[in-house]
Amino acid sequence: MSNESDLEEYLQRLEDDGLSKRTIDNNIFILKPFISWLGEREVTDKTVLEYLRFLKPRNYTDSTLYQYRAILKKYLSTFSPEQAREIKLKVKRKEPPIILTQAEIESLIEACRNPRDKALISFLYESGCRKGELVSIKLEHVVFTEFGATVTIPQGKTGPRTIPVVYAASYLRQWVESHPTKGSSDPLFCSLQEPFSQFSFSGLKHLMSTLKERTGLKKDLYPHLFRHSRASHLANQFTEQQLKQFLGWTAGSNMAAVYVHLSQRDIQDCVLKAYGIESPTEEKKSFKVGKCPRCKDINPETSLFCGKCGMPLKDDSVRQLETEQDNFETEFSKLIAKYPNILEILSNYKKDA
Repeated sequence: MSNESDLEEYLQRLEDDGLSKRTIDNNIFILKPFISWLGEREVTDKTVLEYLRFLKPRNYTDSTLYQYRAILKKYLSTFSPEQAREIKLKVKRKEPPIILTQAEIESLIEACRNPRDKALISFLYESGCRKGELVSIKLEHVVFTEFGATVTIPQGKTGPRTIPVVYAASYLRQWVESHPTKGSSDPLFCSLQEPFSQFSFSGLKHLMSTLKERTGLKKDLYPHLFRHSRASHLANQFTEQQLKQFLGWTAGSNMAAVYVHLSQRDIQDCVLKAYGIESPTEEKKSFKVGKCPRCKDINPETSLFCGKCGMPLKDDSVRQLETEQDNFETEFSKLIAKYPNILEILSNYKKDA
Protein backbone atom coordinates (compact mmCIF):
# COMPACT_ATOMS: atom_id res chain seq x y z
CA MET A 1 0.00 0.00 0.00
CA SER A 2 1.37 3.46 -0.92
CA ASN A 3 1.73 6.40 1.45
CA GLU A 4 -1.05 8.19 -0.48
CA SER A 5 -3.42 5.24 -0.02
CA ASP A 6 -2.57 5.02 3.68
CA LEU A 7 -3.42 8.69 4.07
CA GLU A 8 -6.75 8.37 2.24
CA GLU A 9 -7.69 5.43 4.49
CA TYR A 10 -6.71 7.41 7.60
CA LEU A 11 -8.77 10.44 6.56
CA GLN A 12 -11.76 8.21 5.87
CA ARG A 13 -11.40 6.75 9.36
CA LEU A 14 -11.45 10.26 10.85
CA GLU A 15 -14.66 10.98 8.95
CA ASP A 16 -16.21 7.69 10.09
CA ASP A 17 -15.32 8.60 13.69
CA GLY A 18 -17.46 11.72 13.35
CA LEU A 19 -14.74 14.36 13.41
CA SER A 20 -15.76 17.76 12.10
CA LYS A 21 -15.00 18.87 8.54
CA ARG A 22 -12.74 21.59 9.93
CA THR A 23 -10.66 19.05 11.87
CA ILE A 24 -10.38 16.78 8.83
CA ASP A 25 -9.41 19.74 6.63
CA ASN A 26 -6.72 20.65 9.16
CA ASN A 27 -5.35 17.10 8.99
CA ILE A 28 -5.33 17.25 5.19
CA PHE A 29 -3.53 20.62 5.27
CA ILE A 30 -0.75 19.20 7.47
CA LEU A 31 -0.51 15.58 6.31
CA LYS A 32 -0.64 15.96 2.51
CA PRO A 33 2.55 18.07 2.31
CA PHE A 34 4.20 15.60 4.69
CA ILE A 35 3.33 12.65 2.44
CA SER A 36 4.56 14.57 -0.61
CA TRP A 37 7.84 15.37 1.19
CA LEU A 38 8.15 11.76 2.37
CA GLY A 39 8.20 10.26 -1.14
CA GLU A 40 8.76 6.50 -1.04
CA ARG A 41 10.08 6.43 2.53
CA GLU A 42 8.14 4.93 5.42
CA VAL A 43 6.28 6.84 8.11
CA THR A 44 8.49 6.40 11.18
CA ASP A 45 9.45 8.41 14.23
CA LYS A 46 12.70 9.32 12.46
CA THR A 47 11.00 10.65 9.30
CA VAL A 48 8.43 12.57 11.36
CA LEU A 49 11.15 14.22 13.46
CA GLU A 50 13.17 14.95 10.32
CA TYR A 51 10.13 16.64 8.76
CA LEU A 52 9.57 18.74 11.89
CA ARG A 53 13.19 19.90 11.69
CA PHE A 54 12.59 20.68 8.01
CA LEU A 55 9.72 23.01 9.03
CA LYS A 56 11.70 24.99 11.62
CA PRO A 57 13.30 27.53 9.21
CA ARG A 58 9.81 28.58 8.09
CA ASN A 59 9.34 30.62 11.28
CA TYR A 60 6.03 29.05 12.27
CA THR A 61 4.67 30.09 15.67
CA ASP A 62 5.08 27.70 18.59
CA SER A 63 1.35 26.93 18.55
CA THR A 64 1.47 26.06 14.83
CA LEU A 65 4.47 23.76 15.30
CA TYR A 66 2.70 22.13 18.25
CA GLN A 67 -0.30 21.43 16.01
CA TYR A 68 1.93 19.89 13.33
CA ARG A 69 3.65 17.73 15.93
CA ALA A 70 0.35 16.57 17.47
CA ILE A 71 -1.27 15.63 14.14
CA LEU A 72 1.86 13.86 12.86
CA LYS A 73 2.21 11.97 16.17
CA LYS A 74 -1.39 10.76 15.95
CA TYR A 75 -0.91 9.71 12.33
CA LEU A 76 2.28 7.82 13.21
CA SER A 77 0.44 6.01 16.02
CA THR A 78 -1.69 4.19 13.40
CA PHE A 79 1.50 2.54 12.10
CA SER A 80 3.50 2.16 15.30
CA PRO A 81 2.11 3.27 18.68
CA GLU A 82 5.51 2.51 20.20
CA GLN A 83 7.35 4.85 17.81
CA ALA A 84 4.68 7.52 18.28
CA ARG A 85 5.59 7.65 21.97
CA GLU A 86 9.01 8.96 20.89
CA ILE A 87 7.35 12.14 19.58
CA LYS A 88 7.07 14.29 22.68
CA LEU A 89 4.40 16.95 23.08
CA LYS A 90 5.53 19.66 25.46
CA VAL A 91 2.62 20.92 27.51
CA LYS A 92 3.40 24.49 28.44
CA ARG A 93 1.92 26.27 31.41
CA LYS A 94 -0.58 28.88 30.33
CA GLU A 95 1.02 32.32 30.28
CA PRO A 96 -0.72 35.64 29.75
CA PRO A 97 -1.00 35.90 25.96
CA ILE A 98 0.63 38.75 24.08
CA ILE A 99 -2.32 40.85 23.03
CA LEU A 100 -3.05 43.95 21.00
CA THR A 101 -3.69 47.25 22.77
CA GLN A 102 -6.50 49.59 21.82
CA ALA A 103 -4.02 52.00 20.23
CA GLU A 104 -2.54 49.18 18.13
CA ILE A 105 -5.96 48.04 16.93
CA GLU A 106 -6.91 51.60 15.97
CA SER A 107 -3.58 51.94 14.16
CA LEU A 108 -4.25 48.75 12.20
CA ILE A 109 -7.71 49.98 11.17
CA GLU A 110 -6.25 53.34 10.15
CA ALA A 111 -3.65 51.53 8.01
CA CYS A 112 -6.37 49.79 5.97
CA ARG A 113 -6.85 51.33 2.54
CA ASN A 114 -10.33 50.14 1.61
CA PRO A 115 -13.71 49.70 3.35
CA ARG A 116 -13.51 45.91 3.30
CA ASP A 117 -10.26 45.77 5.26
CA LYS A 118 -11.42 48.37 7.81
CA ALA A 119 -14.63 46.39 8.37
CA LEU A 120 -12.76 43.10 8.57
CA ILE A 121 -10.15 44.21 11.10
CA SER A 122 -12.60 46.07 13.36
CA PHE A 123 -15.09 43.18 13.25
CA LEU A 124 -12.42 40.50 13.72
CA TYR A 125 -11.47 42.19 16.99
CA GLU A 126 -14.91 43.17 18.31
CA SER A 127 -16.55 39.83 17.50
CA GLY A 128 -13.60 37.77 18.70
CA CYS A 129 -14.54 35.23 16.04
CA ARG A 130 -12.31 32.50 14.66
CA LYS A 131 -10.99 32.93 11.12
CA GLY A 132 -13.12 30.03 9.89
CA GLU A 133 -16.19 31.70 11.37
CA LEU A 134 -15.23 35.03 9.81
CA VAL A 135 -15.18 33.78 6.23
CA SER A 136 -18.44 31.82 6.68
CA ILE A 137 -20.52 34.96 7.31
CA LYS A 138 -22.90 36.01 4.50
CA LEU A 139 -24.40 39.42 3.82
CA GLU A 140 -27.78 38.15 5.05
CA HIS A 141 -26.25 37.53 8.48
CA VAL A 142 -25.70 41.26 9.11
CA VAL A 143 -28.62 43.32 10.44
CA PHE A 144 -28.16 47.01 11.27
CA THR A 145 -29.96 48.36 14.33
CA GLU A 146 -30.26 51.65 16.20
CA PHE A 147 -27.43 50.47 18.46
CA GLY A 148 -25.10 49.35 15.67
CA ALA A 149 -25.64 45.87 14.24
CA THR A 150 -26.19 42.22 15.03
CA VAL A 151 -24.20 39.57 13.19
CA THR A 152 -25.02 35.88 13.11
CA ILE A 153 -21.99 33.61 12.95
CA PRO A 154 -23.43 30.58 11.15
CA GLN A 155 -20.63 28.04 11.54
CA GLY A 156 -19.33 28.21 15.09
CA LYS A 157 -17.95 25.22 17.00
CA THR A 158 -21.01 25.33 19.25
CA GLY A 159 -23.44 26.04 16.40
CA PRO A 160 -24.72 29.40 15.13
CA ARG A 161 -24.62 32.38 17.49
CA THR A 162 -25.72 35.99 17.12
CA ILE A 163 -23.63 38.77 18.65
CA PRO A 164 -24.12 42.53 18.98
CA VAL A 165 -21.61 44.75 17.18
CA VAL A 166 -21.22 48.40 18.15
CA TYR A 167 -17.74 49.74 17.44
CA ALA A 168 -17.35 47.96 14.08
CA ALA A 169 -20.92 48.69 12.91
CA SER A 170 -20.03 51.89 11.07
CA TYR A 171 -17.18 50.18 9.23
CA LEU A 172 -19.48 47.26 8.38
CA ARG A 173 -22.13 49.61 7.00
CA GLN A 174 -19.63 51.39 4.74
CA TRP A 175 -18.37 48.05 3.43
CA VAL A 176 -21.84 46.57 2.89
CA GLU A 177 -22.90 49.69 0.96
CA SER A 178 -19.88 49.37 -1.34
CA HIS A 179 -19.96 45.54 -1.53
CA PRO A 180 -19.39 44.45 -5.16
CA THR A 181 -22.19 41.84 -5.29
CA LYS A 182 -24.78 42.60 -2.58
CA GLY A 183 -26.49 39.21 -2.92
CA SER A 184 -27.90 38.08 0.43
CA SER A 185 -26.20 34.69 0.21
CA ASP A 186 -22.87 36.16 -0.94
CA PRO A 187 -19.91 36.18 1.48
CA LEU A 188 -19.65 39.28 3.66
CA PHE A 189 -15.89 39.37 3.20
CA CYS A 190 -14.94 38.62 -0.39
CA SER A 191 -12.09 39.20 -2.81
CA LEU A 192 -12.01 42.66 -4.39
CA GLN A 193 -11.42 41.06 -7.80
CA GLU A 194 -13.94 39.20 -9.93
CA PRO A 195 -15.56 36.76 -9.36
CA PHE A 196 -15.59 38.26 -5.82
CA SER A 197 -15.24 34.87 -4.16
CA GLN A 198 -15.08 34.22 -0.41
CA PHE A 199 -12.03 35.81 1.23
CA SER A 200 -9.42 33.07 1.61
CA PHE A 201 -7.16 32.17 4.53
CA SER A 202 -4.16 33.02 2.35
CA GLY A 203 -5.70 36.43 1.63
CA LEU A 204 -6.20 36.94 5.35
CA LYS A 205 -2.58 36.00 6.03
CA HIS A 206 -1.39 38.44 3.36
CA LEU A 207 -3.51 41.23 4.87
CA MET A 208 -1.97 40.59 8.31
CA SER A 209 1.52 40.77 6.82
CA THR A 210 0.73 43.98 4.93
CA LEU A 211 -0.76 45.75 7.97
CA LYS A 212 2.14 44.68 10.20
CA GLU A 213 4.54 46.25 7.70
CA ARG A 214 2.51 49.46 7.29
CA THR A 215 2.15 50.07 11.03
CA GLY A 216 5.60 48.89 12.10
CA LEU A 217 3.98 46.60 14.68
CA LYS A 218 6.62 44.57 16.53
CA LYS A 219 4.26 41.77 17.61
CA ASP A 220 3.46 38.77 15.42
CA LEU A 221 0.16 39.56 13.72
CA TYR A 222 -2.23 36.72 12.91
CA PRO A 223 -6.06 36.39 12.93
CA HIS A 224 -6.30 34.50 16.23
CA LEU A 225 -4.41 37.29 18.02
CA PHE A 226 -7.54 39.44 17.67
CA ARG A 227 -9.55 36.71 19.43
CA HIS A 228 -6.90 36.47 22.18
CA SER A 229 -7.03 40.24 22.61
CA ARG A 230 -10.83 40.44 22.71
CA ALA A 231 -11.10 37.55 25.17
CA SER A 232 -8.49 39.15 27.44
CA HIS A 233 -10.25 42.53 27.39
CA LEU A 234 -13.72 41.03 27.96
CA ALA A 235 -12.45 38.84 30.82
CA ASN A 236 -12.34 42.00 32.95
CA GLN A 237 -16.04 42.70 32.35
CA PHE A 238 -17.84 39.43 31.51
CA THR A 239 -18.62 36.42 33.64
CA GLU A 240 -17.24 33.06 32.51
CA GLN A 241 -20.68 32.07 31.21
CA GLN A 242 -21.03 35.28 29.22
CA LEU A 243 -17.57 34.76 27.72
CA LYS A 244 -18.51 31.24 26.65
CA GLN A 245 -21.68 32.45 24.94
CA PHE A 246 -20.08 35.44 23.23
CA LEU A 247 -16.94 33.65 21.99
CA GLY A 248 -18.57 30.33 21.14
CA TRP A 249 -16.99 28.01 23.68
CA THR A 250 -18.77 24.87 24.85
CA ALA A 251 -20.33 24.76 28.31
CA GLY A 252 -17.57 22.43 29.51
CA SER A 253 -14.69 24.45 28.07
CA ASN A 254 -12.14 25.85 30.51
CA MET A 255 -10.98 28.61 28.14
CA ALA A 256 -13.13 31.28 29.77
CA ALA A 257 -11.68 30.41 33.18
CA VAL A 258 -8.16 30.65 31.72
CA TYR A 259 -8.73 34.19 30.44
CA VAL A 260 -10.42 35.30 33.67
CA HIS A 261 -7.46 33.89 35.62
CA LEU A 262 -4.93 35.59 33.34
CA SER A 263 -6.57 38.98 33.85
CA GLN A 264 -5.28 39.13 37.45
CA ARG A 265 -3.31 42.30 36.62
CA ASP A 266 -6.56 44.24 36.96
CA ILE A 267 -6.87 43.13 40.58
CA GLN A 268 -3.59 44.94 41.21
CA ASP A 269 -5.02 48.04 39.51
CA CYS A 270 -8.12 47.89 41.75
CA VAL A 271 -6.03 47.53 44.92
CA LEU A 272 -3.87 50.53 43.96
CA LYS A 273 -6.98 52.59 43.19
CA ALA A 274 -8.37 51.76 46.64
CA TYR A 275 -5.34 53.56 48.07
CA GLY A 276 -5.65 56.47 45.68
CA ILE A 277 -2.69 55.35 43.56
CA GLU A 278 -2.93 55.46 39.79
CA SER A 279 -1.62 52.25 38.26
CA PRO A 280 1.30 52.73 35.85
CA THR A 281 0.02 49.77 33.79
CA GLU A 282 -3.52 51.06 33.38
CA GLU A 283 -4.57 52.06 29.90
CA LYS A 284 -7.79 52.84 28.09
CA LYS A 285 -9.35 49.42 27.42
CA SER A 286 -12.70 50.29 25.86
CA PHE A 287 -13.47 51.65 22.44
CA LYS A 288 -15.82 54.62 22.72
CA VAL A 289 -18.55 55.40 20.23
CA GLY A 290 -21.00 58.23 19.69
CA LYS A 291 -24.22 58.92 17.82
CA CYS A 292 -24.35 61.10 14.73
CA PRO A 293 -26.39 64.26 15.55
CA ARG A 294 -28.16 64.02 12.19
CA CYS A 295 -28.99 60.35 11.50
CA LYS A 296 -28.30 58.93 15.01
CA ASP A 297 -26.07 56.18 13.59
CA ILE A 298 -23.33 54.76 15.84
CA ASN A 299 -19.75 55.77 14.94
CA PRO A 300 -16.32 55.18 16.56
CA GLU A 301 -15.10 58.20 18.52
CA THR A 302 -12.17 58.51 16.11
CA SER A 303 -14.45 58.96 13.07
CA LEU A 304 -14.22 62.33 11.34
CA PHE A 305 -17.42 61.77 9.36
CA CYS A 306 -20.57 59.72 9.92
CA GLY A 307 -20.31 56.41 8.11
CA LYS A 308 -24.00 56.53 7.17
CA CYS A 309 -24.87 60.12 6.21
CA GLY A 310 -21.42 61.69 5.87
CA MET A 311 -21.97 64.48 8.39
CA PRO A 312 -18.74 65.91 9.90
CA LEU A 313 -18.42 64.71 13.50
CA LYS A 314 -15.52 66.87 14.65
CA ASP A 315 -14.64 70.56 14.40
CA ASP A 316 -11.52 69.65 12.44
CA SER A 317 -13.69 67.92 9.85
CA VAL A 318 -15.90 70.98 9.47
CA ARG A 319 -12.87 73.23 9.06
CA GLN A 320 -11.40 70.79 6.54
CA LEU A 321 -14.60 70.87 4.47
CA GLU A 322 -14.78 74.66 4.64
CA THR A 323 -11.14 74.94 3.52
CA GLU A 324 -11.70 72.54 0.64
CA GLN A 325 -14.83 74.44 -0.39
CA ASP A 326 -12.98 77.78 -0.27
CA ASN A 327 -10.14 76.32 -2.34
CA PHE A 328 -12.60 74.96 -4.88
CA GLU A 329 -14.42 78.29 -5.19
CA THR A 330 -11.11 80.14 -5.60
CA GLU A 331 -9.88 77.79 -8.32
CA PHE A 332 -13.26 77.82 -10.06
CA SER A 333 -13.29 81.64 -10.07
CA LYS A 334 -9.82 81.61 -11.66
CA LEU A 335 -11.06 79.15 -14.28
CA ILE A 336 -14.06 81.34 -15.19
CA ALA A 337 -11.84 84.44 -15.38
CA LYS A 338 -9.51 82.61 -17.76
CA TYR A 339 -12.28 81.01 -19.84
CA PRO A 340 -15.38 83.30 -19.63
CA ASN A 341 -17.53 81.06 -21.83
CA ILE A 342 -16.75 77.79 -20.02
CA LEU A 343 -20.20 77.60 -18.36
CA GLU A 344 -21.90 77.91 -21.75
CA ILE A 345 -19.64 75.17 -23.19
CA LEU A 346 -20.40 72.86 -20.27
CA SER A 347 -24.13 73.54 -20.57
CA ASN A 348 -24.12 72.67 -24.28
CA TYR A 349 -22.05 69.56 -23.61
CA LYS A 350 -24.62 68.39 -21.05
CA LYS A 351 -27.48 68.92 -23.56
CA ASP A 352 -25.65 66.97 -26.26
CA ALA A 353 -25.00 64.12 -23.84
